[in-house]
Amino acid sequence: MNPDSPSHTAPRRDIQGLRALAVLAVLGAHAVGWPTGGFVGVDIFFVISGFLITGMLLSEVRRRGRVSLGGFYARRARRILPAALVTLGAVVGAAFLLFNTVRADQTLWDAVSAALFVSNWRFAAQGTDYFHAADAVSPLQNFWSLSVEEQFYLAWPGLLVILVLLVPAAARQRNAARVVVGIAAGVVVAASFAWALTQTEAQPTLAYFSNLTRAWELAAGAVLAAAAPLLARIPRPVGIALGWLGLAGAVASVFVIEPTAAGFPAPWAALPVAATCLVIAGGVAGDPRQRHLFPLTNPVSVFVGDMSYSLYLWHFPVIVFAAALLPESDQMIWIVLAAIAVLSLGSYFVVEQPLRYAPWLGARMPRVPDPSISEAVAPPAAPPVATGPAARAATSTRPAGWTPGTRYFPDSRRATPPAVPPVPSAASTGPAAPTGPWSPSAAHDGAAPVAVEAEPGRVWRERFGAQIFHRDGRPACRCAGSSDLNSCHLRRRPSHPGSRARCAPVAPTPRPTRQHSCRRSWLRQSRRRRGRNCVRPSTRSWGSHPERIRRTIAFLRR
Repeated sequence: MNPDSPSHTAPRRDIQGLRALAVLAVLGAHAVGWPTGGFVGVDIFFVISGFLITGMLLSEVRRRGRVSLGGFYARRARRILPAALVTLGAVVGAAFLLFNTVRADQTLWDAVSAALFVSNWRFAAQGTDYFHAADAVSPLQNFWSLSVEEQFYLAWPGLLVILVLLVPAAARQRNAARVVVGIAAGVVVAASFAWALTQTEAQPTLAYFSNLTRAWELAAGAVLAAAAPLLARIPRPVGIALGWLGLAGAVASVFVIEPTAAGFPAPWAALPVAATCLVIAGGVAGDPRQRHLFPLTNPVSVFVGDMSYSLYLWHFPVIVFAAALLPESDQMIWIVLAAIAVLSLGSYFVVEQPLRYAPWLGARMPRVPDPSISEAVAPPAAPPVATGPAARAATSTRPAGWTPGTRYFPDSRRATPPAVPPVPSAASTGPAAPTGPWSPSAAHDGAAPVAVEAEPGRVWRERFGAQIFHRDGRPACRCAGSSDLNSCHLRRRPSHPGSRARCAPVAPTPRPTRQHSCRRSWLRQSRRRRGRNCVRPSTRSWGSHPERIRRTIAFLRR
């Protein structure tokens, strides 16, 4: 559910696995009632969200000495709104088609409150019981957690900006800002948890939906982000032990905590929160792949974690509509799960990811780095490697002036193009200027910023063009040796009669085999042999047109 980690980076696999565990626990609790404490997956999401968002803001402070609130909220809008608005629109439309007028109108106002991120207060005022999906008043009740997050992030970045202004400018790029932010987050944890204890005993329904009683969970992740340099010093064996201990605690919490028991969200929510903190803290200093924690870092868990936001958005509306429309049967649960999977996959691949990086929305797709290794544990940077035409010419077996993609013969005579001066390295000219704005890092540390591509539209088309847009009714083709769809030269190749032509990249002409013998015995070879082993003299690189005439006359005189 948590949509904070940009997928253009390579996020920590254990965090993606925690997301998968959380969303599957929530889905199972709502769909089949098992595990009974699956609703604590929301608390796991809150900790992950606070950790990643605060880490991103601290990384920006370390790089630039300040926080851009406009850039932060623009990224949040691109990440949150597309999939959420599509879900809200689909649910409202289905409600007016399938529900009666009263319930459809109520669903419409629930959608309005969800779009304004105040649905948690609406459901708290109505006294809604979140633990009974079949009796739910609204199919949009799961949006309460998204409202809690966004309300927290309306205040937390502004508070962080104020705290950063209190730090001297010279100390902001060191750990002074982290210390101040960590202290402030610790105060929020203590105050919010104390209020949650009081509110849970007096008004449990209000305490469940209130952002004041949930802020301590998000602030706990913020404390971890601020303490990342210290956590990076944890020995690797200790980090592995913390990861497994935290995983065991997270799994135990979904079975131990009962929805009907008193004491939630405080103090029982402390169990999944503490377990998630152990997993995150144990993986700060280790390999971001976390291969030892295979239940969380296997490819299936990582993929489910990647699309956890779409899964969370769609699972509850499907369950509510199915409970209202489908009769009770053994096949009902499979129909529900299939519908959730189809809608979530479509939302993830067609809406969430493409619009998140859409250039026309101001997004940029950076080159994929290794983002999860903090600078506290990152190895020293390798010396710059020379690139460009001069470097390629030094390692190529082709003669000077050869153009990539053209055919070459040993005796070809080509004009040598003017030499391109090599680009001065960063070591000789100082720090190189970035080619674009810095990309937001989803990591918890102050890792070095990554320069984005100079043409974000081209990178976006390469990644998402084939799954959304089509050329002449068919998916766009990518030519061999070319990464740019715009420079891909296509030819139309007809298929069997009656079918549409399909596009195919132009394959390079195979290099002739017996070049010298073919050239000397051109007139004595059969057409079939010429076509197989040789090419016509006019297509070979024999120089200019007068040079070819001279060579032909000299050949005939022999």
